[in-house]
Amino acid sequence: MYTPVSIPKSGAGAACPMTTKPNIILVPVDSVASEPSRVTGDTALEGVLTLEATAKAIGIYATPNTVEITEESEGDLDARGVKAGIAFEHPGNSKAIADFVEFYRNRGFIAMATQSDGDKAATKYMGSIDNPLYLSVESTNNKEACKRKLRLKQEQRQSRGISIYSGAMPEMAEDAKEPTAPATKNTEGV
Repeated sequence: MYTPVSIPKSGAGAACPMTTKPNIILVPVDSVASEPSRVTGDTALEGVLTLEATAKAIGIYATPNTVEITEESEGDLDARGVKAGIAFEHPGNSKAIADFVEFYRNRGFIAMATQSDGDKAATKYMGSIDNPLYLSVESTNNKEACKRKLRLKQEQRQSRGISIYSGAMPEMAEDAKEPTAPATKNTEGV
C-alpha cells in the first residue's frame, strides 16, 4: 500500500546517469513458469522469476554507454499508463546475434538490467507474461561502425512502471561459440 511522503532531492548529482552492467538479461515469456508480483505504488517485486524446467535466460552484451531504460507515459484522462522499454547497441555482426534477432523478432520478453550508483545497485525488471517487451532492430555496417541497436518495448500501456527485482537471477544459457575459420592448406613453395 502506498503511503504519501514528501520527496526531497536524493543527493548531490542526483541527475547524473547511472552505470548499467553490460549484460542485459532477456527471458522469453514462453519459458516463464511463474513471475514475481507487485502492487501499484510499490516498485519492489515480491517473489522470484521461475523458468520452465529446461529453459534458460539469454544474456546479451550491450555497449555500456548505449543502454537506455525508458518509461513512456501516454493516454487520455482516466486511461493514462506506461510503456516500459530498454534499448542498447551490440557490437559486430556475429552469426549468434543475427540468429537471435531472426528467431525472436516476434516473440515477447521480460528484460532485466542492473544499474548502480556507487554502492547502490538495483535490477530493473521490465515486461511481464501478460504484457511483454517486443524486439525491433536497426543494423549499421558502414565505414563508421558495425553494430546493431536492439530496442525492446511494450506494445500496450499498463498502470505500473518499471519494477525493482531482488530475487535470484535465472540460470543463463551458455555463451555462443563462434565458428572457427577452416584451416587453410599451406601452398608455399608449390
